[in-house]
Amino acid sequence: MAGTGVEEVQVVVSPYRICPLGAHIDHQGGTVTAMTIDKGILLGFIPSGNTRWYWSPESAWRHADDDVWNLKEDELILVQFNGNGQPLGNEGGIFNKFTGCVARVANQIPLDAADWRKVPLSIKEDCWSLMTKRFTIPEPPLGDIVKSWFLKDLGEKWRNYKCSLKQKFFDEAFTPQYVKNNAPTDVNLEQFCKLVDFWYSDAGRHRSHAGKQNRSLQTTVHTAGSKSFARYAHELEKEKQVPINRADLYKAVHMRSDGSPINPDVAEKIRRMEEIGLNDSGSSQTSNEFRVDGSIGWSPSDRYAQVIGPERHGRIRGVGLGPTPSSHPANTNEQRQYQDVANNNHVSPAIHRSSHASRKTSVDNVDDAESARADGAEGGED
Repeated sequence: MAGTGVEEVQVVVSPYRICPLGAHIDHQGGTVTAMTIDKGILLGFIPSGNTRWYWSPESAWRHADDDVWNLKEDELILVQFNGNGQPLGNEGGIFNKFTGCVARVANQIPLDAADWRKVPLSIKEDCWSLMTKRFTIPEPPLGDIVKSWFLKDLGEKWRNYKCSLKQKFFDEAFTPQYVKNNAPTDVNLEQFCKLVDFWYSDAGRHRSHAGKQNRSLQTTVHTAGSKSFARYAHELEKEKQVPINRADLYKAVHMRSDGSPINPDVAEKIRRMEEIGLNDSGSSQTSNEFRVDGSIGWSPSDRYAQVIGPERHGRIRGVGLGPTPSSHPANTNEQRQYQDVANNNHVSPAIHRSSHASRKTSVDNVDDAESARADGAEGGED
């Protein structure tokens, strides 16, 4: 095919239709679809009948949120997940972004629930049903892990949505009634009024004060943007053709575009991680022992832990939302032994304080920042 740069043409018969890349025309007994793959063209003949439609990554990425809401009943977006249930690739970004849409839609999740644990299970199941009707979900047991991850992420996005409402409409100078009278048009008014009452309550003010204190202790930011750590690591792994652990990822997401660390503190942490890696090659191997099917590698005594500190607060830092020490193979004697070492000040107290202060910051988990962007607080891909 002169002038196209195409090196290969392949003809296949498939029960699936990939749409809408390239042209597709009706033909006797079915449809002919053409799409480009790398430098080749794939011609597919799709027999007529009861077939399911799958979006290709390229076409899906060009569609807006409304298109995802309005997918046909037999049309699904094909998503890849790692062993922790975290969505990957461009399609994973769509999955993440649509989760934010579900968290924001009026009358879907009550705004006036005290916290995510108070949201009825039936509502969470309804939200999950919205996802299964639009995205391909693996069979169990991975499908169960994906569902668990989704519900955690949905809870984060719902919480961040409420925070974004407060940023837009709350002001100490306003009266509660004034805020209620100027409520946004896309929320349940009764629920919003109850949320406003909480903002002005003693409990609401106390929670706000604690949040401001935690934010004031944040000293480190990352450069991954709205992209989740799982997606970022997945792209990095494809680029480098080697498994990625959280020390590798820490360096990658804390560098400027010119290749320099974002600040001296980060530069020192990266230097120490690299020094440990040179002196103890086993640390990276140990990290990858606890790598679950395409996820970010880690262990309780890896380079990251030796510099940043041991795991705390029921989540594993530097690997994205979802994985926890108790649900991970690394929850073994090694975890307890390393914790004992840390408690004996082999890891400096300053590192412990830094770790504690940043447990809800973007240095530990980009998903919180991603949630805020998806929920309209900031711009961003996801």
